[in-house]
Amino acid sequence: MSEGGKSGKATDEGYRQQRRLVRQCVLSILYQSETVDDWQWSARQAEDFWRHLPEFSESEKDRIAAPERRKNRELVEALAGGVLRERENLDKTIMAAARNWSISRMSIVDRNILRLAVYEIKHCPDIPSVASLNEAIELARTFGDKDSPRFVNGILDHVLKLG
Repeated sequence: MSEGGKSGKATDEGYRQQRRLVRQCVLSILYQSETVDDWQWSARQAEDFWRHLPEFSESEKDRIAAPERRKNRELVEALAGGVLRERENLDKTIMAAARNWSISRMSIVDRNILRLAVYEIKHCPDIPSVASLNEAIELARTFGDKDSPRFVNGILDHVLKLG
């Protein structure tokens, strides 16, 4: 299913909320990958991660139906794994678009939001680029500093222009 969903407005909004939650989880995993010494995404790390998220726990029966919960968990793991695997290539793409900025100069939050968005743009044809861009800006607004949304928007705009 594409980012916008295929049915009614309420379903589309629910789908967008679920995708936003998925992206927030991916951002959390990416953040941990840079801030915890010797951290690597593994089955054990995944179980620890999910145990602390009621939105995805098996006991959270009323909020999200079990099949949807499993689907979201699979999506989080696929996106996080893809970004972690492709990090070097994603960083090259970001660097080509980020004039006078090195990856190491960017805040951890901003660079991981950019990595996730560039991964979606380059590797997830079912997600419209504009949706990845808009969601990255929202993540930057929520988790970054006051300049993060503009910074993320500018770099992703260049990424899209570079193709």
